[in-house]
Amino acid sequence: MRLNLSRVCLCLLLGGVLAAAAIGQAVQTTGRIEGTIKDSTGGVIPGVTVSLASATGTKTAVSGDSGEYSFPFLTPGLYTLKAELESFKTFEQKDITVRLGQTTTIHVVMEPGEINQVITVTGEAPLVDTTTTTVGANLSENLYLNIPVQRNFTALFSMAPGVSDSGALGSYNPSIGGSSGLENNYIVDGVNITNPGYGSVGAYSSIYGSLGSGVTFDFVKEVQVKQGGFEAEYGQSTGGVINVVTKSGTNEFHGGVYFYGQPAGWEARRKEPNIYRQEKHTEFMRTESFDISADLSGYMWKDRFFFYAGFNPQWNTHMTMAPAGLGQWVNPGEGFFERKDTIFSWSTKGNFVPHSNHNIEFSMFADPSRRDGGPNRNMTAEGDDNYSELNYGSFNFIGRYNGVLTNNWFLTASLGRAYNRFEEQITHVDRIGYWDYVNYPSRQLMGGIGFFENNNGENWQFNLKTTVNFNAGGDHTLDFGYMYEDVTYTAVRRYTGPMLANPFGETYGGFFRYRYYPDPDTGENYDWNGDGVISDADALLQQYRGNFNDPNLATTTTYHSFYVQDAWKVTDRITVKAGLRYDYQEMGGGGEEAIVYEFTGNWAPRIGLIYDVFGDGKTKVFGNWGRFYQKIPNDMAVRALSSEVGVTNAWWSVAYDAEGRPMADEVINDQLPGNPAITRTGANPTYIVPDTKTMYQNEFVLGFDHQLDPTLSLGMRYIWREVGRMLEDTGTLTIGQYLEDDTNYTYVIANPSYTSDFVINDTGEVGSDGIGDGFADPKRSYNALEMTLEKRFSQGFQFLANYRLSKLWGNYEGLFRNDNGQDDANITSLYDFRSDAYDGYLYVPGYLNTDRRHILNFNGSYTFSNQLTMGLGFRSTSGAPINRLNAHPAYENAGEIPITPRGSEGRTEWVNAIDVHFGYPISFGDNYRLHFALDIFNLANFKRVIAVNEDYEDAPGVLNVDYLSPGSANNPDTPLTAFQRPFNMRFSLRFEF
Repeated sequence: MRLNLSRVCLCLLLGGVLAAAAIGQAVQTTGRIEGTIKDSTGGVIPGVTVSLASATGTKTAVSGDSGEYSFPFLTPGLYTLKAELESFKTFEQKDITVRLGQTTTIHVVMEPGEINQVITVTGEAPLVDTTTTTVGANLSENLYLNIPVQRNFTALFSMAPGVSDSGALGSYNPSIGGSSGLENNYIVDGVNITNPGYGSVGAYSSIYGSLGSGVTFDFVKEVQVKQGGFEAEYGQSTGGVINVVTKSGTNEFHGGVYFYGQPAGWEARRKEPNIYRQEKHTEFMRTESFDISADLSGYMWKDRFFFYAGFNPQWNTHMTMAPAGLGQWVNPGEGFFERKDTIFSWSTKGNFVPHSNHNIEFSMFADPSRRDGGPNRNMTAEGDDNYSELNYGSFNFIGRYNGVLTNNWFLTASLGRAYNRFEEQITHVDRIGYWDYVNYPSRQLMGGIGFFENNNGENWQFNLKTTVNFNAGGDHTLDFGYMYEDVTYTAVRRYTGPMLANPFGETYGGFFRYRYYPDPDTGENYDWNGDGVISDADALLQQYRGNFNDPNLATTTTYHSFYVQDAWKVTDRITVKAGLRYDYQEMGGGGEEAIVYEFTGNWAPRIGLIYDVFGDGKTKVFGNWGRFYQKIPNDMAVRALSSEVGVTNAWWSVAYDAEGRPMADEVINDQLPGNPAITRTGANPTYIVPDTKTMYQNEFVLGFDHQLDPTLSLGMRYIWREVGRMLEDTGTLTIGQYLEDDTNYTYVIANPSYTSDFVINDTGEVGSDGIGDGFADPKRSYNALEMTLEKRFSQGFQFLANYRLSKLWGNYEGLFRNDNGQDDANITSLYDFRSDAYDGYLYVPGYLNTDRRHILNFNGSYTFSNQLTMGLGFRSTSGAPINRLNAHPAYENAGEIPITPRGSEGRTEWVNAIDVHFGYPISFGDNYRLHFALDIFNLANFKRVIAVNEDYEDAPGVLNVDYLSPGSANNPDTPLTAFQRPFNMRFSLRFEF
């Protein structure tokens, strides 16, 4: 733990002083009810006693001089509001819904009369939140338990407008509002669980992607997807904010035992991409999942201490088979191999309420997981023992205080920790990995598995927020907040195989191509052994990946955020929202020569306007402009601020081990025609151009929300987003200069643009020569029109529907690059060279990879009079743009250089999915219920292509025989990267009390 206690104490002291004069609303885990109390003539009434009752007790407040009242820190759920004053009839309104991160406005009109006379309002609470400019969606358990949806909470994201699949990262890390999948912020019970190394959700590996979050449906109370327009309180995101609150206890005992089963036999036959491609990969036959869940909630001290505890073990099996010639790693009885994951998710929460105005909460959740030893990668042709075992998961906790100090002054403070880890244990770490271009019609992976990475991240988090309401030319809600994060991220990055010595006198590991050397004089394969015949004896090992730094690197980040925001109600209909946020990030590398760099100057203003059109809280027009900064993942600290140096293009003569595997013998570059140069890339560590800043994005939102009837609301909005500055590592040479002479090749970290001048162009040295360096301006522009239609549950019917029409245009996808599958945020290969003729269309704006022109969602359910519930989920998404990508002339990597305009090779197919849910409860008395359910996914058994291989070349001059075949070239061995998952079903049995 690297938590600096002196800093925390200073922050507490500073926050305590500022709390007396400013404020911060705790919207991350709660909602709010507020309003104004008036008499029948429209005059405000001060001094009214207002009480709010729920399953956890009763809170009270007194209306102020302007008749206003407010109840913050409300757990999402149902409430009853009552207002009482002598000489007036008592006002009561029941079944008021409070939603996560939203304000429910209830204006009270009191009539003259006796206090024992009660006027009960039966109408629904307003559906339109006239206090916010945030756009997105709130997803409650009442909806997602009655529709067909997968078990992890990440499956809910796609139900919200503006959310699409992020390409190679899949649905776990979605593209929100045109961003790449590594630009979101994930918060559960106020804990930021975003992976500190990569910016993903939960545990993450650059090989396997996201592998867990610690949260399943049975633990979740509500999910809020914030797409845009959010206040200065929220930052660290140029995508969206996913806000989740887990279940809590009440004054009633509830619990249950639940079983879910998705047998392999309930899945239709998958469409295999190997039928369509020459380079064969692992075949995924089918998947099955089973899990058992149990939970209990209630109280230990009525109205004072509540608890919740849940446990959910899960067993997931992926059944795979190797293509012919790729070893015999199969189950003899079944003909396939089973990749088994065992996950033990659990969650617990306690709430202590010493007084109705004070709440102390403690929450913990985790998902320790294991994947059994086996062929967890794309198997090589080595046989049946090239295995690995995965251990991964997360453990998170937070303690929080929420307090109503006076009717107009609120305070919240929290301290939490998020931890996640990933570890791959490899059976044969001694074998080099290589692509065999000699013995197969197309390349084939051989030897060891090559690159592997283990990592763990720890993030200690402290938050302080305080809020004050006052009147000065109108009602104000003024917020002040401070956040501190202390991150330690450790990565082990290396290659299988022995450590090799290079001509620089350093040792390193690497990845190879087993191939013939192309003679630059003749254009033919070079006769290495000089016998006049080209044969296997002439094959060499070309090492095109390698690094010789310390593979164990511990890096750090210290992050501070301050914000102030005000909601000024100018009139009863007009509200102005203004805020300012400042983010500071100090990042340090690992190793003896590591550096520390401070990213400063991150001022993020937000300004919004809300107009309550008719003054009844049912129709609003709103607009918001804001600037949003990213939080830089620590992968950049590992690879750029530490001692990572690489070697490429070393040619080795071949020796063979006892089993006939090629081994690197000695470097022979100086013995080959053309004398190919070995390239030593990177500095130790990478130089950062002075005054380099972090990436930011500007956003404008214009919207309209209208309540059509007491349970139905319509929303329409326009969203514009554009990257204003990019943070990337860049090279000092053009590709042409590099191919002629790479001796001066150096990486620097900067904010490259058309006006950049930090390179002496002729020599490639770092410095200014008064001439632009030749970089193109980064461009990512997102324009979208959205329409939403939501019906709250009423008379057995509920639904959420939305449609998005959008355009994503530019040359910079963001922190994740789908072209080559690179997840090294801010240090991708995109800007590694200054522009020249070798770039093709690399920097020419076009349709970006995650551009999905049309997305239509419908999710809803209907409960019949006999208690049978039927749910329906429908999603239709237009295709993604297709590119033609050449290999990089310098790096020799596939998937780097577009040689035609982006997206000009067509689009993938429209993808449609129809899912249905059937549920039926059987009650045993008043308190017990057995609930049967069946979920059918992809009812129509669509098997549309969802991605194609866009690599036109495998290596420079080597055409890819599988160009445009189904399946992404970046992760061909991950399930469902080529076709939709076919028809499959899940059954569940839930016993509840």
